[in-house]
Parts: sequence; C-alpha cells; structure tokens
Amino acid sequence: MKDQPTMPTLTLPELRKNRGLTQQAVADRLDKTQSYINRLEKRDNVTAESLARYIQALGGKMTIVVSFDDAEFALPALDI
Repeated sequence: MKDQPTMPTLTLPELRKNRGLTQQAVADRLDKTQSYINRLEKRDNVTAESLARYIQALGGKMTIVVSFDDAEFALPALDI
C-alpha cells in the first residue's frame, strides 16, 4: 500500500472541542441531556448509529475506512 498522509486521531471529546462545541450544545442538537453526552464520550463501545448521530450533531458525516495490509477502502457515509 502506498504511503498516505495520516489523519489525526482524536477522542470524541477532542473532536467535539475541535469543532468548538460544548457537551450541552451537542446534547441540545440531539435532544439529549448533557449527562448522556458525557457518558457517550466515555464509552469504550458505541454503536455505529449512536456515533453517526453524534458526528452529525457536530456537523460532520461518518465514513468508515476499512484497512488491509495492501489496500484501504472507504464505506459510504452513514446517512442517519
């Protein structure tokens, strides 16, 4: 596989802060509580749907990249 530029790796709280949002702002966009967002950001195991909704609330779209030793593929963005 060709050397490709790497993307920064961010945790969910880092990603949210990068977008200039508070937990409360994300909660408001998702019609959830701030404590729900706090728990979501601390989880080790988040469903693809929950993660896609969270990212959508940040203003983004979630795309999954599948990596093999010899190739990488992107799956279509999840439209939730």
